[in-house]
Amino acid sequence: MGKRKKWQYIMDLEGQDLKGKMSFSSKDLVWAEINTKNNGIDHVAVIPLQRVADFIKGEEENPIAPCKFVRKTKGKPKERSTAALQYDM
Repeated sequence: MGKRKKWQYIMDLEGQDLKGKMSFSSKDLVWAEINTKNNGIDHVAVIPLQRVADFIKGEEENPIAPCKFVRKTKGKPKERSTAALQYDM
């Protein structure tokens, strides 16, 4: 399967219908298989954007293998003051 066909296949997958579940984890999803160029198989599941927080909560509550998702942000770089600059002459 070519790269373009693979992405088109993924984009054509329906989002998971997990109505009635407040939170859910990867074991609750229906996974699609995609062949890779190295004869391997990738497993893909589409989660609607509005349900991503419920998925993260479900993964964190998994008693067998809990996952912890940490949002990393980088702060704005501090501006240098002109006094700190040094010039070679």
